[in-house]
Amino acid sequence: MTWDVAVVGAGPGGLAAARECARGGMNTLLLDEADQPGGQIWRAKGGKANPLATLPANAEFRPSTTVFDAGPGWLRTLCGGTSEDVRWRHLILATGARELFLPFPGWTLPGVMGAGGLQAMAKGGLPVAGKRILLAGTGPLLLAVAAWLAAEGAEVVRVCEQAPLSRVMPWLAAIALHPAKASQGLAMARDLPPGVLRFGAHVASVEMVATGLKASIRRGHRSETVQADYAGVGYGLVPNTELATLLGCTTIGAPPRVVVDDRQATSVPEVFAVGEAVGIGGHECAEVEGEVAAAAILGEPLAALQRRRSRERRLADTMNRAFALGPALGQLPSDRTTVCRCEDVPWGSLSEFDNWREAKLQTRCGMGPCQGRICGAALWALRGFGPDQAKPPLVPVPAEHLAEPTEGDR
Repeated sequence: MTWDVAVVGAGPGGLAAARECARGGMNTLLLDEADQPGGQIWRAKGGKANPLATLPANAEFRPSTTVFDAGPGWLRTLCGGTSEDVRWRHLILATGARELFLPFPGWTLPGVMGAGGLQAMAKGGLPVAGKRILLAGTGPLLLAVAAWLAAEGAEVVRVCEQAPLSRVMPWLAAIALHPAKASQGLAMARDLPPGVLRFGAHVASVEMVATGLKASIRRGHRSETVQADYAGVGYGLVPNTELATLLGCTTIGAPPRVVVDDRQATSVPEVFAVGEAVGIGGHECAEVEGEVAAAAILGEPLAALQRRRSRERRLADTMNRAFALGPALGQLPSDRTTVCRCEDVPWGSLSEFDNWREAKLQTRCGMGPCQGRICGAALWALRGFGPDQAKPPLVPVPAEHLAEPTEGDR
Protein backbone atom coordinates (compact mmCIF):
# COMPACT_ATOMS: atom_id res chain seq x y z
CA MET A 1 0.00 0.00 0.00
CA THR A 2 1.16 3.51 -0.81
CA TRP A 3 -0.08 6.12 1.65
CA ASP A 4 -1.27 9.46 0.34
CA VAL A 5 0.46 11.15 3.27
CA ALA A 6 2.96 9.86 5.81
CA VAL A 7 3.62 12.01 8.89
CA VAL A 8 6.68 11.36 11.04
CA GLY A 9 6.14 12.63 14.58
CA ALA A 10 2.90 12.69 16.59
CA GLY A 11 3.49 15.92 18.50
CA PRO A 12 1.26 18.99 18.07
CA GLY A 13 2.45 19.71 14.53
CA GLY A 14 2.23 16.13 13.31
CA LEU A 15 -1.17 15.56 14.87
CA ALA A 16 -2.55 18.72 13.27
CA ALA A 17 -1.11 17.79 9.87
CA ALA A 18 -2.44 14.22 10.02
CA ARG A 19 -5.88 15.37 11.17
CA GLU A 20 -6.27 17.90 8.37
CA CYS A 21 -4.89 15.63 5.64
CA ALA A 22 -7.25 12.83 6.67
CA ARG A 23 -10.15 15.28 6.93
CA GLY A 24 -9.42 16.21 3.32
CA GLY A 25 -9.88 12.59 2.24
CA MET A 26 -6.28 11.41 2.11
CA ASN A 27 -5.21 8.06 3.54
CA THR A 28 -2.80 9.19 6.22
CA LEU A 29 -0.23 7.32 8.29
CA LEU A 30 1.09 8.89 11.51
CA LEU A 31 4.29 7.44 12.99
CA ASP A 32 5.97 8.10 16.33
CA GLU A 33 8.80 6.52 18.32
CA ALA A 34 6.87 6.85 21.58
CA ASP A 35 4.16 4.46 22.71
CA GLN A 36 1.57 7.24 22.84
CA PRO A 37 0.91 10.42 20.86
CA GLY A 38 1.25 14.03 21.94
CA GLY A 39 4.97 14.70 21.81
CA GLN A 40 6.83 15.85 24.91
CA ILE A 41 4.30 18.58 25.61
CA TRP A 42 1.11 16.48 25.68
CA ARG A 43 2.47 13.04 26.47
CA ALA A 44 2.05 11.24 29.78
CA LYS A 45 0.61 12.50 33.04
CA GLY A 46 -0.84 15.98 32.86
CA GLY A 47 -1.01 15.95 29.04
CA LYS A 48 -3.81 16.74 26.64
CA ALA A 49 -6.64 14.23 26.90
CA ASN A 50 -6.64 11.66 24.07
CA PRO A 51 -4.83 13.50 21.25
CA LEU A 52 -6.09 10.85 18.79
CA ALA A 53 -9.75 11.65 19.41
CA THR A 54 -9.87 14.21 16.60
CA LEU A 55 -8.22 11.97 13.97
CA PRO A 56 -10.62 10.78 11.23
CA ALA A 57 -11.00 7.06 10.56
CA ASN A 58 -8.77 7.19 7.47
CA ALA A 59 -5.78 8.20 9.61
CA GLU A 60 -3.77 5.37 11.16
CA PHE A 61 -1.45 5.89 14.12
CA ARG A 62 1.51 3.56 14.62
CA PRO A 63 3.22 4.03 17.99
CA SER A 64 6.65 2.72 19.02
CA THR A 65 7.78 2.96 15.40
CA THR A 66 11.25 4.19 14.51
CA VAL A 67 12.31 5.45 11.09
CA PHE A 68 15.92 4.39 10.50
CA ASP A 69 16.31 4.79 6.72
CA ALA A 70 14.55 6.72 3.98
CA GLY A 71 14.64 7.67 0.33
CA PRO A 72 12.41 9.17 -2.37
CA GLY A 73 8.90 7.87 -1.72
CA TRP A 74 9.76 5.43 1.09
CA LEU A 75 10.64 5.10 4.76
CA ARG A 76 12.20 2.07 6.44
CA THR A 77 10.64 1.58 9.87
CA LEU A 78 11.17 -0.73 12.83
CA CYS A 79 8.40 -1.68 15.25
CA GLY A 80 8.43 -4.53 17.74
CA GLY A 81 11.42 -6.19 16.09
CA THR A 82 9.82 -6.13 12.63
CA SER A 83 11.02 -3.82 9.85
CA GLU A 84 8.74 -2.53 7.12
CA ASP A 85 8.96 -0.17 4.18
CA VAL A 86 6.32 2.57 4.14
CA ARG A 87 5.60 4.06 0.73
CA TRP A 88 4.26 7.62 0.51
CA ARG A 89 3.17 10.24 -2.02
CA HIS A 90 3.57 13.16 0.38
CA LEU A 91 5.74 13.22 3.49
CA ILE A 92 5.44 15.61 6.44
CA LEU A 93 8.35 15.75 8.87
CA ALA A 94 7.24 16.73 12.36
CA THR A 95 10.33 15.34 14.05
CA GLY A 96 10.40 17.86 16.89
CA ALA A 97 13.45 18.74 18.96
CA ARG A 98 15.64 17.51 21.78
CA GLU A 99 17.28 19.28 24.69
CA LEU A 100 20.59 21.02 24.22
CA PHE A 101 23.20 19.95 26.77
CA LEU A 102 26.35 22.02 27.20
CA PRO A 103 29.32 20.37 28.92
CA PHE A 104 30.54 21.65 32.27
CA PRO A 105 32.47 19.93 35.06
CA GLY A 106 30.09 17.43 36.63
CA TRP A 107 27.42 17.36 33.92
CA THR A 108 27.71 13.57 33.56
CA LEU A 109 27.24 12.79 37.27
CA PRO A 110 24.27 10.71 38.49
CA GLY A 111 21.37 12.99 39.30
CA VAL A 112 22.37 15.61 36.71
CA MET A 113 20.12 15.60 33.65
CA GLY A 114 18.26 17.90 31.31
CA ALA A 115 15.45 20.03 32.69
CA GLY A 116 12.93 18.49 30.31
CA GLY A 117 14.46 15.08 30.87
CA LEU A 118 13.98 15.44 34.62
CA GLN A 119 10.32 16.28 34.10
CA ALA A 120 9.89 13.33 31.74
CA MET A 121 11.47 10.97 34.28
CA ALA A 122 9.24 12.36 37.03
CA LYS A 123 6.20 11.80 34.83
CA GLY A 124 7.46 8.25 34.29
CA GLY A 125 7.68 7.51 38.01
CA LEU A 126 10.85 9.11 39.43
CA PRO A 127 9.92 10.28 42.96
CA VAL A 128 10.39 14.05 43.30
CA ALA A 129 8.16 14.91 46.28
CA GLY A 130 10.36 16.34 49.02
CA LYS A 131 13.47 16.31 46.82
CA ARG A 132 15.68 19.39 46.49
CA ILE A 133 15.89 20.31 42.82
CA LEU A 134 18.10 22.81 41.02
CA LEU A 135 17.02 23.91 37.54
CA ALA A 136 19.31 25.83 35.21
CA GLY A 137 19.72 26.66 31.56
CA THR A 138 17.59 28.88 29.39
CA GLY A 139 14.14 29.40 27.94
CA PRO A 140 10.50 29.21 29.05
CA LEU A 141 10.81 25.46 29.60
CA LEU A 142 12.70 26.12 32.84
CA LEU A 143 9.79 28.00 34.40
CA ALA A 144 7.27 25.42 33.20
CA VAL A 145 9.29 22.52 34.61
CA ALA A 146 9.88 24.36 37.89
CA ALA A 147 6.18 25.06 38.36
CA TRP A 148 5.28 21.47 37.53
CA LEU A 149 7.86 20.04 39.94
CA ALA A 150 6.75 22.40 42.71
CA ALA A 151 3.16 21.25 42.19
CA GLU A 152 4.38 17.65 42.54
CA GLY A 153 5.85 18.44 45.97
CA ALA A 154 9.49 19.03 45.03
CA GLU A 155 11.56 21.71 46.77
CA VAL A 156 12.82 23.89 43.93
CA VAL A 157 15.94 25.51 45.40
CA ARG A 158 17.00 27.62 42.39
CA VAL A 159 15.91 28.39 38.83
CA CYS A 160 18.94 29.83 37.03
CA GLU A 161 18.21 31.51 33.69
CA GLN A 162 21.43 32.29 31.83
CA ALA A 163 19.92 35.22 29.93
CA PRO A 164 19.96 38.58 31.75
CA LEU A 165 16.61 40.14 32.57
CA SER A 166 17.38 43.11 30.30
CA ARG A 167 17.47 40.77 27.28
CA VAL A 168 14.35 38.88 28.34
CA MET A 169 12.23 42.04 28.78
CA PRO A 170 11.34 42.48 25.06
CA TRP A 171 9.99 38.95 25.00
CA LEU A 172 7.97 39.56 28.17
CA ALA A 173 6.54 42.70 26.55
CA ALA A 174 5.60 40.68 23.45
CA ILE A 175 3.99 37.97 25.59
CA ALA A 176 1.86 40.63 27.29
CA LEU A 177 0.06 41.13 23.96
CA HIS A 178 -1.04 37.47 24.07
CA PRO A 179 -3.36 37.26 27.11
CA ALA A 180 -3.58 33.47 27.22
CA LYS A 181 0.21 33.04 27.16
CA ALA A 182 0.72 35.89 29.64
CA SER A 183 -1.75 34.47 32.16
CA GLN A 184 -0.17 31.03 31.84
CA GLY A 185 3.29 32.47 32.52
CA LEU A 186 2.07 34.46 35.52
CA ALA A 187 0.41 31.36 36.96
CA MET A 188 3.67 29.39 36.68
CA ALA A 189 5.65 32.22 38.30
CA ARG A 190 3.19 32.34 41.22
CA ASP A 191 3.69 28.63 41.81
CA LEU A 192 7.41 29.11 42.53
CA PRO A 193 8.77 29.79 46.00
CA PRO A 194 9.82 33.45 46.37
CA GLY A 195 13.41 34.30 45.62
CA VAL A 196 14.44 31.16 43.71
CA LEU A 197 14.53 32.68 40.20
CA ARG A 198 17.89 34.13 39.09
CA PHE A 199 18.47 35.87 35.75
CA GLY A 200 21.95 36.04 34.24
CA ALA A 201 23.01 32.96 36.23
CA HIS A 202 24.36 29.56 35.19
CA VAL A 203 25.76 26.39 36.75
CA ALA A 204 29.56 26.47 36.57
CA SER A 205 30.19 23.01 38.05
CA VAL A 206 28.59 20.19 40.02
CA GLU A 207 30.20 17.69 42.36
CA MET A 208 29.01 14.76 44.46
CA VAL A 209 28.92 15.18 48.24
CA ALA A 210 27.58 13.01 51.04
CA THR A 211 24.25 14.84 51.03
CA GLY A 212 23.72 14.72 47.26
CA LEU A 213 24.91 17.28 44.71
CA LYS A 214 26.76 20.53 45.33
CA ALA A 215 26.51 23.05 42.50
CA SER A 216 28.52 26.21 41.98
CA ILE A 217 26.31 28.92 40.46
CA ARG A 218 27.88 31.92 38.76
CA ARG A 219 26.07 35.23 38.30
CA GLY A 220 28.31 37.83 36.76
CA HIS A 221 31.29 38.19 39.09
CA ARG A 222 29.42 36.63 42.00
CA SER A 223 29.02 32.97 42.87
CA GLU A 224 27.08 30.85 45.32
CA THR A 225 26.86 27.20 46.26
CA VAL A 226 23.59 25.29 46.27
CA GLN A 227 22.94 21.72 47.39
CA ALA A 228 20.33 19.55 45.71
CA ASP A 229 19.24 15.97 45.14
CA TYR A 230 18.71 16.47 41.40
CA ALA A 231 19.94 19.07 38.93
CA GLY A 232 18.07 19.67 35.68
CA VAL A 233 20.28 21.66 33.30
CA GLY A 234 19.11 22.23 29.73
CA TYR A 235 19.96 25.06 27.35
CA GLY A 236 16.86 25.13 25.20
CA LEU A 237 16.05 22.85 22.29
CA VAL A 238 17.80 21.58 19.16
CA PRO A 239 15.76 20.72 16.03
CA ASN A 240 15.80 17.06 15.03
CA THR A 241 16.95 17.28 11.41
CA GLU A 242 18.61 13.91 10.83
CA LEU A 243 15.78 12.41 8.76
CA ALA A 244 15.43 15.61 6.73
CA THR A 245 19.17 15.65 6.08
CA LEU A 246 19.13 12.00 4.99
CA LEU A 247 16.39 12.83 2.48
CA GLY A 248 18.45 15.70 1.09
CA CYS A 249 16.47 18.63 2.53
CA THR A 250 18.36 21.91 2.81
CA THR A 251 19.18 23.03 6.35
CA ILE A 252 20.55 26.28 7.74
CA GLY A 253 21.89 27.63 11.02
CA ALA A 254 23.94 26.35 13.94
CA PRO A 255 22.48 24.08 15.19
CA PRO A 256 20.74 23.49 11.86
CA ARG A 257 17.02 23.70 11.11
CA VAL A 258 15.12 22.62 8.00
CA VAL A 259 14.54 25.32 5.39
CA VAL A 260 10.91 25.58 4.21
CA ASP A 261 8.92 27.97 2.02
CA ASP A 262 5.59 29.63 2.85
CA ARG A 263 3.82 26.29 2.18
CA GLN A 264 6.08 24.44 4.67
CA ALA A 265 7.63 22.67 1.66
CA THR A 266 11.29 21.68 1.86
CA SER A 267 13.80 21.69 -0.98
CA VAL A 268 12.85 18.06 -1.76
CA PRO A 269 9.65 17.59 -3.83
CA GLU A 270 6.61 16.46 -1.80
CA VAL A 271 8.49 16.62 1.48
CA PHE A 272 7.19 19.14 4.03
CA ALA A 273 8.46 20.04 7.50
CA VAL A 274 6.64 21.62 10.44
CA GLY A 275 7.17 22.52 14.07
CA GLU A 276 10.47 22.57 15.93
CA ALA A 277 12.31 20.92 13.02
CA VAL A 278 12.08 24.22 11.13
CA GLY A 279 12.89 26.38 14.18
CA ILE A 280 11.95 26.37 17.85
CA GLY A 281 8.54 28.00 18.17
CA GLY A 282 6.28 26.20 20.64
CA HIS A 283 3.24 24.02 20.23
CA GLU A 284 0.85 26.72 18.94
CA CYS A 285 3.28 27.49 16.12
CA ALA A 286 3.75 23.80 15.36
CA GLU A 287 0.01 23.22 15.15
CA VAL A 288 -0.64 26.00 12.64
CA GLU A 289 2.37 24.91 10.56
CA GLY A 290 0.91 21.40 10.44
CA GLU A 291 -2.33 22.89 9.18
CA VAL A 292 -0.47 24.93 6.56
CA ALA A 293 1.35 21.85 5.23
CA ALA A 294 -1.90 19.89 5.06
CA ALA A 295 -3.70 22.72 3.26
CA ALA A 296 -0.83 22.96 0.76
CA ILE A 297 -1.07 19.25 0.00
CA LEU A 298 -4.86 19.42 -0.30
CA GLY A 299 -4.74 22.54 -2.49
CA GLU A 300 -6.80 24.57 0.00
CA PRO A 301 -6.51 28.34 0.69
CA LEU A 302 -3.47 29.24 2.76
CA ALA A 303 -3.67 32.99 3.42
CA ALA A 304 -5.47 32.92 6.80
CA LEU A 305 -3.29 30.09 8.10
CA GLN A 306 -0.15 31.84 6.92
CA ARG A 307 -1.11 35.00 8.80
CA ARG A 308 -1.56 32.97 12.00
CA ARG A 309 1.77 31.26 11.42
CA SER A 310 3.52 34.59 10.88
CA ARG A 311 2.23 35.88 14.23
CA GLU A 312 3.46 32.78 16.02
CA ARG A 313 6.83 32.85 14.28
CA ARG A 314 7.38 36.54 15.12
CA LEU A 315 6.79 35.75 18.78
CA ALA A 316 9.12 32.74 18.50
CA ASP A 317 11.85 34.89 16.95
CA THR A 318 11.55 37.34 19.86
CA MET A 319 11.83 34.43 22.28
CA ASN A 320 14.89 32.98 20.56
CA ARG A 321 16.67 36.35 20.62
CA ALA A 322 15.83 36.80 24.31
CA PHE A 323 17.24 33.44 25.32
CA ALA A 324 20.24 33.29 22.97
CA LEU A 325 23.21 31.64 24.66
CA GLY A 326 25.68 33.99 26.30
CA PRO A 327 29.46 33.79 25.64
CA ALA A 328 30.23 32.75 29.23
CA LEU A 329 28.81 29.28 28.56
CA GLY A 330 31.59 28.53 26.09
CA GLN A 331 34.11 28.92 28.89
CA LEU A 332 32.55 26.30 31.16
CA PRO A 333 34.24 23.06 30.05
CA SER A 334 37.79 22.40 31.21
CA ASP A 335 40.19 20.40 29.07
CA ARG A 336 39.23 17.29 31.05
CA THR A 337 35.45 17.79 30.78
CA THR A 338 33.83 14.99 28.76
CA VAL A 339 32.04 16.25 25.66
CA CYS A 340 31.23 12.99 23.85
CA ARG A 341 29.87 10.70 26.54
CA CYS A 342 29.58 7.69 24.22
CA GLU A 343 33.30 7.68 23.32
CA ASP A 344 34.70 9.52 26.39
CA VAL A 345 36.17 12.37 24.37
CA PRO A 346 37.27 15.34 26.51
CA TRP A 347 36.98 19.00 25.54
CA GLY A 348 40.75 19.42 25.36
CA SER A 349 41.00 16.81 22.59
CA LEU A 350 38.75 18.92 20.34
CA SER A 351 40.46 22.29 20.68
CA GLU A 352 42.62 21.91 17.57
CA PHE A 353 39.73 21.12 15.21
CA ASP A 354 37.43 23.54 13.40
CA ASN A 355 35.21 21.07 11.53
CA TRP A 356 33.18 18.00 12.42
CA ARG A 357 34.86 15.60 10.00
CA GLU A 358 38.34 16.08 11.41
CA ALA A 359 37.13 15.99 15.01
CA LYS A 360 35.25 12.77 14.33
CA LEU A 361 38.10 11.05 12.46
CA GLN A 362 40.78 11.97 14.97
CA THR A 363 38.91 11.52 18.26
CA ARG A 364 35.86 9.31 17.48
CA CYS A 365 33.64 12.13 18.75
CA GLY A 366 30.09 11.41 17.62
CA MET A 367 30.73 7.79 16.65
CA GLY A 368 28.88 6.21 19.58
CA PRO A 369 25.27 5.03 19.89
CA CYS A 370 23.76 8.55 19.90
CA GLN A 371 25.56 9.32 16.61
CA GLY A 372 26.50 12.84 17.64
CA ARG A 373 23.07 13.99 18.76
CA ILE A 374 24.42 15.19 22.13
CA CYS A 375 28.05 16.15 21.49
CA GLY A 376 27.29 17.35 17.96
CA ALA A 377 24.66 19.78 19.17
CA ALA A 378 27.02 21.06 21.88
CA LEU A 379 29.77 21.66 19.33
CA TRP A 380 27.32 23.50 17.08
CA ALA A 381 26.46 25.78 19.98
CA LEU A 382 29.98 26.29 21.33
CA ARG A 383 32.25 25.96 18.29
CA GLY A 384 29.96 26.57 15.30
CA PHE A 385 30.40 23.12 13.74
CA GLY A 386 28.71 19.76 14.10
CA PRO A 387 27.38 16.81 12.06
CA ASP A 388 26.97 17.92 8.44
CA GLN A 389 25.39 14.79 7.01
CA ALA A 390 23.27 11.79 7.99
CA LYS A 391 23.68 8.17 6.98
CA PRO A 392 21.51 5.13 7.63
CA PRO A 393 20.77 3.73 10.07
CA LEU A 394 19.64 6.92 11.79
CA VAL A 395 19.43 5.03 15.09
CA PRO A 396 20.96 1.74 16.29
CA VAL A 397 19.01 -1.26 14.96
CA PRO A 398 19.67 -5.01 14.91
CA ALA A 399 22.16 -5.94 12.19
CA GLU A 400 19.74 -8.29 10.40
CA HIS A 401 17.56 -5.35 9.40
CA LEU A 402 20.48 -3.61 7.71
CA ALA A 403 20.92 -6.51 5.30
CA GLU A 404 17.30 -6.44 4.11
CA PRO A 405 16.70 -4.76 0.73
CA THR A 406 14.94 -1.39 0.88
CA GLU A 407 12.55 0.19 -1.59
CA GLY A 408 15.55 1.99 -3.05
CA ASP A 409 17.19 -1.37 -3.86
CA ARG A 410 14.18 -2.88 -5.61
